[in-house]
This record gives sequence, structure tokens and C-alpha cells, in this order.
Amino acid sequence: MVSSRITARGLEALYRAAVLLNAGLSLEETLQRITDAITDVMGYPVCSVRLLDRTRGVLVTLSAKGTCKEYLQLRKEVKLGEDVSGRAVQTGQPQFVEDMTRENLSETARKLVEKMGVKTYIAVPIKVMDEVVGVFSVMMRRRRRLTESEKRLLELFAEQAGVAIHRARLYEALRRSERSFRELFKLHSQILENIPAGVVWLDKHLRIGWENPEARRIFGTPGVLFDRLVGKDIREINGIKKAGLVKKLTRLMDGKDFRWEGPYTSSSGKRCHIAAIGVPVIEGGEFCGAVVVVSDISDRVAAEQARQKLQAQRIVLKRLQELNRLKNQFIELVAHELRTPITPIKSLVQMFLDEMFGPLTPKQREQMEVLARNVERLARFTKDVLSLSRADADEYPLSPRNFRLKKVIEPVVKLVENKAQAAGMSISDEVPPDIQVHADPDAVAEVLTNLLVNAVTHCPPETKIVVSAKVHGKNAEIAVSDNGSGIPPDILEHVFEPFVQGKRKSGSGYRGAGIGLAVCKALVEKMGGKIWVQNNQDGGATFRFTLPIAKSQ
Repeated sequence: MVSSRITARGLEALYRAAVLLNAGLSLEETLQRITDAITDVMGYPVCSVRLLDRTRGVLVTLSAKGTCKEYLQLRKEVKLGEDVSGRAVQTGQPQFVEDMTRENLSETARKLVEKMGVKTYIAVPIKVMDEVVGVFSVMMRRRRRLTESEKRLLELFAEQAGVAIHRARLYEALRRSERSFRELFKLHSQILENIPAGVVWLDKHLRIGWENPEARRIFGTPGVLFDRLVGKDIREINGIKKAGLVKKLTRLMDGKDFRWEGPYTSSSGKRCHIAAIGVPVIEGGEFCGAVVVVSDISDRVAAEQARQKLQAQRIVLKRLQELNRLKNQFIELVAHELRTPITPIKSLVQMFLDEMFGPLTPKQREQMEVLARNVERLARFTKDVLSLSRADADEYPLSPRNFRLKKVIEPVVKLVENKAQAAGMSISDEVPPDIQVHADPDAVAEVLTNLLVNAVTHCPPETKIVVSAKVHGKNAEIAVSDNGSGIPPDILEHVFEPFVQGKRKSGSGYRGAGIGLAVCKALVEKMGGKIWVQNNQDGGATFRFTLPIAKSQ
């Protein structure tokens, strides 16, 4: 009778264990239900389930019923081979102890066993695919031997429990995988939503299924407009047609990828340059969709165009530099050929004026004086052209040194003074004797000569020309000022450009070649200074240029 009751209970316990197989519970819930089934159905008062932690070599109690808290805390973890449960796991065989008082227990454990009134202890290993993964233990409060049917039922229950635990672990692994997949999917979605490239998913009919924000920006299909495109053949988009991408996209259906770069006009009318890559998705040898990645390469194209433009400009600049070199060579050759006869002609004219060949009639003297002035102008023109050409080619021979400014300015003033007096003008030298500069004396003399000749040439009679200088910080400022008619506003900003000619009001009317002031600018800047001009408020104009003051010895 007792045996039949046990068998009935065992069958019920097995049934409940079998139900666990399809319950889809977590591992913790599964272990607790196993414990409940053993104690509630089979009538064992105390039951616990421990799982093996192979890393540490211990059994960890994860579920218990009927055990006092002190014992549970004491036996929370059990080393392999340490007690009945440990021996069951270690041997892989059920362990039966009829009398717990005969076990080798610690004093504390013995007292707790006596407190619970436990006599008999059974431990059955739980296996999964012939591998021990844990143990369930039952305790009875009276000593008795188990029948063979009871032992077999416990073993069968252990087998069912092993399957349930295995399925619970698979269920938890599945849940972890699902969580990982969801997190991975979320991460991928965030990446696709934020990458600086457009991504479009197409189905097997090349209908749009999804596109990220960057693709919407490039194609010009934001918000509602994009919703209208879902399910539409991408080849029907106007921008795709105009860009000539229809054939490229159709290749995807044949399992062929494509690459393309070119101009694109979006649905919103925005123009840009894009790079597109299409990759077919093949499953089971059949085309099932495609992924198209597009990038806005407008900046890259613009940079490449700028690079090509810069390269072309460099080529042009190189050619211009070569032409400039040839021009300078030609000018120097022509100037040299002009200078060769000028000196003897100038000497011969002066000999005629000195009547070394006999007396001159008034008409002859007038003609000789005109010839002398023209020869002088030709000599100055030749010198200015050579100076400008050499300065432009960075070949002007400069030899900067410290010197007193007065020493260079004084002879230049005296040289031009005769010409000024002949034109009814006067030149005053008001340069202080103590100002020293660091520059090339010959270049400074040429600059000052050109400025004074320019004033005498363009100013009316009775003009007063003043040369002055002062020190400003690390520079000396030299000024050539006149009270003539000033410079016309339309050429004031261009007077230092080569071949710019202008006539001052009431001037002599002589129009030079427009080279002298350009020479002045080139020489002053090569000596580390700057030059400028402005009209005076009370009439006339003032040219100013700076030179570095003398360096300490």
C-alpha cells in the first residue's frame, strides 16, 4: 500500500517535472519548482538543489525547502567530496545515508541536523547529456531504507530535472542572445542613422524599403515625401533618371554590383556631386534585395577642382615668369644697345655747345640745346628701364651700409638744381646732418633723383621744392614736397605703376615714359622701406619714403 502511494506520488512528480520542460521558465524558477515537486508531491520534508560551479570546484545552493536558515547559510556552498551531495557529484552516483549522526560533520552542522530532526539523507546527481551539472538532496526525519522503486523514481526525476535545467539554461541563453541582438540592432540602427553616408535598402523589385536621414538629405526626400516613396521603384525617381543611374541599378537584379560618381539633382532641386555603391543581396542563389550607399562628395570634388585650378595657375605663372625673364633679357639688350651711342652723342653735342668747332648762330644753338635735352631724356629713360627690369628680376645690385643721409641727398639736390632754376623753380635741402640710414647709397640717390626730376618736370614755374627728413622709430622718413598743382585724383593711386603717365595742371606738358616712379617703388621696397604720395591741402604734392635707420656697429 505504502509502495503504491509512493509510486503514485512519484508519477505525479515526474509529470510535474515533464511539465517544466515546456514551461519556458528561467533557471531560478525551474529550480524552485523542482524543489516544490519533490517536497509537495513525494512527501520529503527537506529538499535542496545545488548546481556545480566548475571554475571554483564547489556546489552552490540555489533552491531549498524545509531547511532552517542557519543550515542553509552554513551549507550555502559545498566543496566536491565534502559531504553526501559532494560525493554524489564526484562519483556521479546516488548517495544514501540512513543515519546522519554517523556522518563526519562539524559540531555546528551536527547541532543543526539535530535541530531539523533529520535522520536519512539521499543525494542524487543531476546530469545533462551524461555530464553532472548538480545534485538534488532530500532528507527524512526517520531512518529507513529506500525501496528500489523509490530509488528509480528519484533517478528518473533527476533525469527530468536535468533536462529541465538544460532547457532553462538554453532559455536564459536565448534571452541573453535576444537582449544582445536587440542591443546590437539598436547600436546598428544608431550607426546607420548617424553615419555620414546615405544607406538605402531595396527589395527584390528594387522598391525602396528604408533609407537613413543622410540618404533622405541627399535624395531630397525628407518627412512626408519619403513616406510616399516607400514601396516605389527607386528607378522612377527623377533625380535617378537624370543622373543616368537606371541601368546601373538594374544590374543589381543580375547579381552585379556597381560604383558611380557624378552630379546629382535632388527632388528638392539641390545640386551636388555624389558617389554611389550598389551591392546585391543573394540568398540561395537568387536575388532578394540590395543595399545602396551614397555619399555627398561635393566638398571633395570642389577641392579637386580647386587643386586643378591651382595647378593650372601655377603652370600659367611659370610661363609668365619665363616670359618676364625673356622680356627682361630683351629690355637689357635694347638698353645696352641704346646706351652705347648715347655717351659719344652727348659728348659731341656738348662740344658743339662749347663752340669747339666754331661759333654757333642763335638758331644752331637752340637746336643743339633741344638735342642735348632729348639725349639726356633718352639716357635717363634707358637707365630707368634697366633699373626697373633688374629690380623686377631681383637682380639689382644692392650693397646696403650705414651712411649719413645728408651726404647722398646734398649732391643730388645740386645736380637737379640747375635744371630747376632753368625752369624758374627752386629746391631747398632741409635734411638734418645727423640722420644715418642703412641702405644702398646709389639706390637712394637714384630714388631721390627721380622724385626731384619728376617734380621739376610736372610743376609750373615759381614752384618751391623742399627735401626734408625725420626719424620715426626704427625708420627715417624722407619727403620731397612741392607747392605746385598737385596730382590728378584719377591717377593718384596708380602713380607707382609702370608706364602710368599723367600731366599736372600748369605743368611743362612733357609726358615721360612713366617708369621713374615705378623704379622708386621697387628700389625702396628692396631696401626694406615703403613709399607713398598725397596731395597737400594748400596745393602741390608730397612724396614720402622710409629707410631703416643705421644699425649699431
